[in-house]
Amino acid sequence: MENGEIKNIEATANPVQKEKGAGNLAAQYLVDNQVETLITGKLGNVSFRLLKKDGIKIYKSSPGTVEKNIKLFQQGKLKEITSIQGGFK
Repeated sequence: MENGEIKNIEATANPVQKEKGAGNLAAQYLVDNQVETLITGKLGNVSFRLLKKDGIKIYKSSPGTVEKNIKLFQQGKLKEITSIQGGFK
């Protein structure tokens, strides 16, 4: 975001979804691709720590579409996840 406006949105398929440890590999993929913000409905402990270590902000998605969640994010209505215990779903 820049001046309250989203400058870049990129949706991509998870390239490691069928791999062992896919969540952690996906988190590393986001880090490697310099993602700044993640809106997600599920996240494990290791992935959370990896993303936070690299400064990625994580928000809990709301039920509904991607478009709905982007609007909620822009309105400041999604909860930022700053700590995690046992993952979340």
